[in-house]
Amino acid sequence: MSATQEDVARRAGVSRQLVSLVVRGDPRVSAERRRAVKAAMAELNYRPNAAARALAERRSGVIGVLVASIANPFFGNVVDYLRGPVAERGLTPLVAFGQEDPSVEAEAIDHFLQIGVAALVLVSPLLDPARVREAAEEVPVVVVARDPMGGKVDTVSSANRMGGLLACRHAIEADYDHIVYVGREKQVDGSVSMQRQIGYLDAMEEAGRRSEALTVLAGHHVGQTIEEVFDRVGSTNCCFIAVNDIIAVEIVAELGLRGIRPGSDVGVIGYDNTYLAGMHGLEITSIDQNYEATGAHIADLVHTRLADPSLAGRHRVIEPHLVKRKSSRRKPWGRPAH
Repeated sequence: MSATQEDVARRAGVSRQLVSLVVRGDPRVSAERRRAVKAAMAELNYRPNAAARALAERRSGVIGVLVASIANPFFGNVVDYLRGPVAERGLTPLVAFGQEDPSVEAEAIDHFLQIGVAALVLVSPLLDPARVREAAEEVPVVVVARDPMGGKVDTVSSANRMGGLLACRHAIEADYDHIVYVGREKQVDGSVSMQRQIGYLDAMEEAGRRSEALTVLAGHHVGQTIEEVFDRVGSTNCCFIAVNDIIAVEIVAELGLRGIRPGSDVGVIGYDNTYLAGMHGLEITSIDQNYEATGAHIADLVHTRLADPSLAGRHRVIEPHLVKRKSSRRKPWGRPAH
């Protein structure tokens, strides 16, 4: 079996990132570390990929885009709205999937750097921020849907606390007896979804109903979660505010199995406003993150950092808005026509 960059890094006592820098002949590597890496390469008979090195030397017009999952259409929306703005700047996105696994994400980033991408766009990564900051020392890095990471890492996110507030205010105005926030079972540090829950609590506090606030975490058995909520509050007069549209769809499906149609007795509000929310038969009220603005901000951050790599990390926040649909339409909206 041939040696890998990780093997070389272990033998030389350095990071994989530094090995990648040596392979590409980056002048920022000290002479001492360069000698250590080259000695390890010789000892392990490591042969860098010539094609990758050639690409790296001329820096491609490719942006490496890493998304956490192919299952959630939120990621597809980000990529779709990114294509146009980066194409205007002569760049083309190349997409990889992290499979919601930090080790897979790290491997994908290494491959992107080896082929000489011009920049990296990481959408909801699970990778340790320190590893992301390392990559940002080599190429521009924009992280989407995460809190600021420091260093030279640029970040773009929706104002998620405001989004949670808007969703809960809508549920309060619809006059549901119980308003429940449904989060994910696996929480991630720095995840913007945590801000959505805080926004929900803000709205409950604002309405004088903070003591009634209830958060549940949805795992593989959403139906069981719903039953437990109904049992706990002693009523089906509830509105569920889901952390994303995927969970909102699961809630609607589970309610359907019980013969309950969202909108009257039970309300459902999602987040992300993906195509799922607007599908006929679902029609789920959802928070829209403004994908067009997201794509434009990503492209601008990449463009300006390519021009000036010394910039400190910047954070762009985009204002979300509520898209009302039947899943929460308990009362008529607007004024009646005359």
